[in-house]
Amino acid sequence: MYSIHEQECRMHFISRSNKEGMDRIPAATLQLTYRASNDVLSEFSPDLKSSLYRRPSSSEGDMADKADPRLDDPGYLPSLKFPNIKNKVVLADKLVGATVIVHHGLGGKSDLTLDECTVNKFQFDPQEGGTVVVSLNVACDPSAAQAGELHMKQDQDVVISILPPEDHQGSLIE
Repeated sequence: MYSIHEQECRMHFISRSNKEGMDRIPAATLQLTYRASNDVLSEFSPDLKSSLYRRPSSSEGDMADKADPRLDDPGYLPSLKFPNIKNKVVLADKLVGATVIVHHGLGGKSDLTLDECTVNKFQFDPQEGGTVVVSLNVACDPSAAQAGELHMKQDQDVVISILPPEDHQGSLIE
């Protein structure tokens, strides 16, 4: 099940409202982007990483590359299988009921904790060397104070944790 712990992300904050009956309630979307090891792809499908990446061939690299101890790990797949593909991989999966924490200040009580979030619109931009740029959206209902704090972090790097729901019923839904 997808989760991240204290990951530095670039955050874009979109303020909006949701209709609930005859009322409009404040809501927001956080657009997050970060770089990670291509191992993150395995949290979505056991075959996703190996469909995009491969082991380097013996003719690639120099002596230092060939001495890299990571090559002993069969799961180490740093080379793109299709380096000329320019489109991002987009998944329709979503995580419902997640807790999203924007680590803020000294931590603990000063962190911004957003409950019952929906994490979706996953996009992966595979990079040569085993890195993938991950983009996702978080739909949430922040309080007025939280919305103000989030707005002040517009287009900045923030540290985020995404925790799956406790009951595990909000797992990735396809």
